[in-house]
Amino acid sequence: MATPVLVPEKVVSVCRQALVLASLCLLLSVGSFAKDPVQTIVILYDTPSGPAYVIADGLRINTKAEMYACVGNERFDNNGYKKLAKVPLSQMTALERGSDGVIRMTSPSGVSCVAPQNLKLEKRTGVTPKDLADMALLTGRFISKSASTQGSDMVPPEFKTGMKIVVVPGPDPEPAEYLRVTRAPTIPLLREYLRQYAAAPHTVEVKGALAGMITGEGENALIAYRRSVDTGAPNYGLLKTAREQAAEALKVMVNFVRADKLRFETDSITHSRRRK
Repeated sequence: MATPVLVPEKVVSVCRQALVLASLCLLLSVGSFAKDPVQTIVILYDTPSGPAYVIADGLRINTKAEMYACVGNERFDNNGYKKLAKVPLSQMTALERGSDGVIRMTSPSGVSCVAPQNLKLEKRTGVTPKDLADMALLTGRFISKSASTQGSDMVPPEFKTGMKIVVVPGPDPEPAEYLRVTRAPTIPLLREYLRQYAAAPHTVEVKGALAGMITGEGENALIAYRRSVDTGAPNYGLLKTAREQAAEALKVMVNFVRADKLRFETDSITHSRRRK
């Protein structure tokens, strides 16, 4: 029979304290994650071949999970820059760099100017929010990207003008594809989405947008036809195009009101011609 080992009471006390400290650290760590959950984001940007996206999480800008609040037209020196109020990235629903070069955050409280932290302006003066945005560096954990996105599997580091970051529920590519094709919608892009997602959360909305664009082309053709009639040289090819576009739009979305109206107008003109 083994002889029991007697542990001094002081050692036991130290071990208990260490266990309590470790438990406290674990609780604080869990509490920190609960307070600032990891957001899944879609980064939208333009390429020579069209709009593209990257899905990522754990976004950091200049290694920070927060930004400075600004107005948009200020000029800073290093001292003024360091005194700006802080805004956590966890508050955002979207982040976009506009055509003026300024980064703006959309949150439940509205849209506001923000600027990246962690910059050393040193002796520079007259620094604008656009200047600060030029020095923003994006990092995060890459998840996936659009099929049209070329290059490395990584978060695009530069926050370029026109780029938009949108918070999404998770890494499902469907919302990302929806955001991509509606960023600068064209008929081919919308059709591309519908080929992939015949029955998805945004399918009806995309069908409506596609039917609207096709109908718009038909409406323009009808306007051009009527102008040709006014000149005394009717272009019946334009009338045919208008009628065909109306029919095509109704294939995409049955009972689309604008397409129904366009079809009725073209049919009325055609029947009137035949009676003459």
